[in-house]
Amino acid sequence: FALEERWVNTAIVPELEYLDMSEISANEWLVNNAPFSGGDLSLGACCADKKTAQLMQCELGDALLEAERSTWTDEQAITLVCLLYSPNYRFLTVL
Repeated sequence: FALEERWVNTAIVPELEYLDMSEISANEWLVNNAPFSGGDLSLGACCADKKTAQLMQCELGDALLEAERSTWTDEQAITLVCLLYSPNYRFLTVL
């Protein structure tokens, strides 16, 4: 339901380079091991290009929800992640 592309600052979390991600996802590991002091989240829409459509098993040009999130510790970036959600995916936030 989602395609993830993630950049991680391994100068901040060098252990992640050697993590066996068959047992735990990068996101779950980071939540438990890399405390952050701030970040941001942007939401938008994009159209599936040829490669993305193949990976997401959707049609070329389908509208996708795009979420881009960064996390920081003090003045250094920890991670930047871009998530593309398949057509008709519903994003729910509880306030």
